[in-house]
Amino acid sequence: MHNLLLLLYEPRAQAISAYNGQVEFTAMPKNMLVINIHSIYAEVLTFAKNFGDVRSFAYIEPNGFEAPRFRSEYFSVKSAEKAIAASTQSDAIFISAKEYEDSIVHQTDMEFWRFNQPQGREFWI
Repeated sequence: MHNLLLLLYEPRAQAISAYNGQVEFTAMPKNMLVINIHSIYAEVLTFAKNFGDVRSFAYIEPNGFEAPRFRSEYFSVKSAEKAIAASTQSDAIFISAKEYEDSIVHQTDMEFWRFNQPQGREFWI
């Protein structure tokens, strides 16, 4: 039996400052009807800590109806860069074995489409 870690939300590293190690994470709830900000906060913080020691972590107030966003500042710029790299290289950081097997079938067809999509990242200076 595989040891699986499944998140209720899909955190994504969205932006980075090479100057101060800041990363902005968004968490897209899998069920938009049930949004528990305390649960999302805890899960995204745990996710952010996977990349290194976090100096500060805060919720960003949304403008209208959008996915919850958080700003993390790492002690190391390299930790911030790792978070961005992991997010942009993989569609799902945490994925079950079953989801992985199911995705293999569609992976080849989707690679070309994904390659041609904009990344949606912004860089702060």
